[in-house]
Amino acid sequence: MNKFSLTFSLFLFSTIELFARAGGGGGGFFHTLSRNPITFVFAFVVALIIGVIIRLRIIRTRKRLARFAELDKTWDFKKLKQTVEHTYFKVQNAWNDDNLEPVQHLLTEKMSKKLRFQLDYYKKINKKNILEEIKLNSVDIISAKDYEDNSKDMFKASISGSMIDYDLNLKTGKKHGNHRFSESFGELWTFKRSEDSWLLDEIKS
Repeated sequence: MNKFSLTFSLFLFSTIELFARAGGGGGGFFHTLSRNPITFVFAFVVALIIGVIIRLRIIRTRKRLARFAELDKTWDFKKLKQTVEHTYFKVQNAWNDDNLEPVQHLLTEKMSKKLRFQLDYYKKINKKNILEEIKLNSVDIISAKDYEDNSKDMFKASISGSMIDYDLNLKTGKKHGNHRFSESFGELWTFKRSEDSWLLDEIKS
């Protein structure tokens, strides 16, 4: 799936909360649309338009971050991007290990509770979500807000990645989902400031 399509899918379903992956979930929207060529073409054109709008927004946000960083180095663009990348892999690995303790310092209380709830749910139904070949293909910061009260500062990053993502039935050993091929996805990650650090507060698929 190209980047524009990922961006469209990301924003179309930004209010939907799904399981599978750490805080996110599978999609299949464009696969469904592919069964209807006319609908797919329409959706693709809309995706291109939205993609251009988002690209302009990314450019404006980059300029805004440069202004913020002049007064506060916590807003340094490279550091923000590194924070997203570091948090992404740490959280996915913690999810795979079914152990959030190593990443508690990277999460807000809200995000920690959500991930714990999801992992507990998997245990309750005797399943484990398995992630393999975890990759992060791109990170674009699409919005940033700098308040007088630093504790309210936040930024949003649009990410695209790929991985093999399936469920394992712990009783039968049977695998559910795509356990052979890596699939692409797009998500919106929101970070909130805690002193001079940034904590993951929300993931939307």
